Amino acid sequence: MSDVRDFTFKPGYDWSLTYNGSGPDVVIPEELIAQAGDAAEIRLLSDCKQIERISIPKNVKSIWLGVFYGDDNLQQFTVDPENPFLTSKDGVLFSKDMTKLIKAPVQMTGEYVVPESVTTICIHAFRRSTLRKVVLPAQLKEIECYAFEQCDNLTSIAIPASVEELEENVFQCTPNVQEFVFEGDTKITSIYGEDAKHLEELLMRQYFDHYAEGFLLQFVKTFDKLDKNRQRFIAACKLGHFPEILDYLIRTKPQTKTRKGTFRVTELSDTEVELKKYSGKEEKIQIPSEINGKKVVSIGEGAFCNNMDCVEVQIPDGVTQLKAKAFQNCISLERVQIPDCCQTFGVSVFEGCKLLTQVNIPDGVTELPEKAFYECISLKKLDLPQSVERIGAQALKNCSSLVDFALPTQIHTLDKEALYHCGFNHGEKPEDEWGYSFREFTMPESLKKISSAGETMFAQYAAAQDLFGVFEYKIKLRVVKGSTAHKYAVKHHIRFTFME
Repeated sequence: MSDVRDFTFKPGYDWSLTYNGSGPDVVIPEELIAQAGDAAEIRLLSDCKQIERISIPKNVKSIWLGVFYGDDNLQQFTVDPENPFLTSKDGVLFSKDMTKLIKAPVQMTGEYVVPESVTTICIHAFRRSTLRKVVLPAQLKEIECYAFEQCDNLTSIAIPASVEELEENVFQCTPNVQEFVFEGDTKITSIYGEDAKHLEELLMRQYFDHYAEGFLLQFVKTFDKLDKNRQRFIAACKLGHFPEILDYLIRTKPQTKTRKGTFRVTELSDTEVELKKYSGKEEKIQIPSEINGKKVVSIGEGAFCNNMDCVEVQIPDGVTQLKAKAFQNCISLERVQIPDCCQTFGVSVFEGCKLLTQVNIPDGVTELPEKAFYECISLKKLDLPQSVERIGAQALKNCSSLVDFALPTQIHTLDKEALYHCGFNHGEKPEDEWGYSFREFTMPESLKKISSAGETMFAQYAAAQDLFGVFEYKIKLRVVKGSTAHKYAVKHHIRFTFME
């Protein structure tokens, strides 16, 4: 049991009480708290990870335990019965009138029923709790920020209709809630306001602080600009694999008749035109081979750029080129059929098509231009014809799902970051191991230029969980001895083997 010598007490905005001991029982000394007056507001600090019980004397008015990093083993609070401000019940800390739940010990397990008198769950109240289920009272009014942060074991909770708003961060990093019930129209708010991009990124799982699907579903339902951003959220749910939210977005989509899209063209000659711009909301687009009696031979710069609706595009025979940014940021685009006669791609032609899974590169194409498939994160397979001699800067950068890929045997140039952070950079993660396997990747002898600019050609990954800041390549290159690829591997300390 602690004594007064285990503590230091310093004034400030509030009084900082630091526990310097190592024992599991922390008894806050009444005589030490008396320095602050009859009703001390204190913040408890400690580096000790073994604390199991905290006893609070009668002269503590409030105690800050929101980010108390010594509470991993905390089992119980007790409060002097003469304390006029605080009390405890079943080891949980409350305000005296039992209207505020201040802190539940982390080591509480199973199911906990919050008393009916509670109207406020305070900041960090259940942070890192090991509880499986929490039952909230019907008259609850407020759940303060971060109240259920990092509750990995929590699988069931219902938010009563009496709670009108919840900050997004209330359930931050609590991703495993399977039964997430909202009994009313509780609105989810965010520090980002009505920022559709932020919610889109949450649905795509672009943050480390993941959320349970039921919580994000309520966020979507109460988002004021839902209809305006519905298609973006649909695409994001496909990427983030949120089937329940995806079903809701599709099922509640306003039923309107989709009109056939229109095409604007630029005349190139008496017999040929370039498709300059498509306008419409069709999911499946069949580009006509002729418009106004003239043959379509080119898809113009930005012709479909930022289209949110098209899922599939069929390009007709006769089109010989796709110009720059032709399909850039088509967020719903999954499939493209390119005719064999199409031999030229412009820069960023499919950049940002994050749902694109299928695309064919016709034989005869000699170059993948800069950012051609930049951040096409769903692309799993890409067959390059043997005619390709060059892959431009960042052409396949961040194609993180691209695991089935081989370089043409006559390729001579890999420009800046052309293959950076592709799926084949690291292979599959071994079971029960940190890091990735060393997957072999063949570098043809024909390569004469491999750029070292930017973040280099291949990504590096954490070497081990306990080696913070140490990174290594998770790829092994197959090279011809003395070749440019061999020299590149040696220079950048990438593992390699020789081809016979």
